[in-house]
Amino acid sequence: MKEDKDLLVHWYSFAFYDEYGYHTTYMGYDIKDQITPTMIDTAKDLAGCTENSVLLALSYLGCMSKKQFTEDD
Repeated sequence: MKEDKDLLVHWYSFAFYDEYGYHTTYMGYDIKDQITPTMIDTAKDLAGCTENSVLLALSYLGCMSKKQFTEDD
């Protein structure tokens, strides 16, 4: 069985803005092109945003393993 770091997921970048400035985070999902409001709220919390933040951009980064995504090459 493959380890979690070897499983392929679809990576997205989230960019938010609130009264304190810009916030970003990255999240990986098993599904592609099916981002839900709940997923956006989770990303907002992970990025450290306030309740009054707005989503500025949502970018698809590609399908890769966690290891591929986090390694510096």
